[in-house]
Amino acid sequence: RCHDMAAVEDEGIFRIQRPEDGVPDLTKLSDLDNNGISTNLQVRFGRDEIYTCCGTILVACNPFKRLACYRQEDMARYMGQRFGGQSPHVFATAEATFDNIRQGEGNQSVVISGESGSGKTETTKLILRYLTAVAPRAAGNMLMEEQIMEANVLLEAFGNA
Repeated sequence: RCHDMAAVEDEGIFRIQRPEDGVPDLTKLSDLDNNGISTNLQVRFGRDEIYTCCGTILVACNPFKRLACYRQEDMARYMGQRFGGQSPHVFATAEATFDNIRQGEGNQSVVISGESGSGKTETTKLILRYLTAVAPRAAGNMLMEEQIMEANVLLEAFGNA
């Protein structure tokens, strides 16, 4: 869960969030510099916590292995939750995007950036999978799901998914 304070109350004592703790939101670090960010990401990665917030930006580190955090029950944990209300995850980003659409904020974009092999394609597929799971379905009408899945074909044509 992304914390709202740079210090966390622990048994009545406020404790500074240090990079060595593996803080879920980089903006809450006591040492917000290259070394602090790198240390924080390494600690979280070592615990298979591959997602970290930086405010509303999601930082993902490709674990190059399968993790058990993409199941239906994981997806359900983010449905209807505000961004930052749960631990950082690609499903939290997808839910925030969908919520903005639901609230009438208009078209939404998710920028997925990284080097070759960094997991952009898998991240795109996870977002599309989440959106197809939460998109409203009218009886016999799969329009929203069809549109989302057709977007994947377009992305693949450009080599981006």
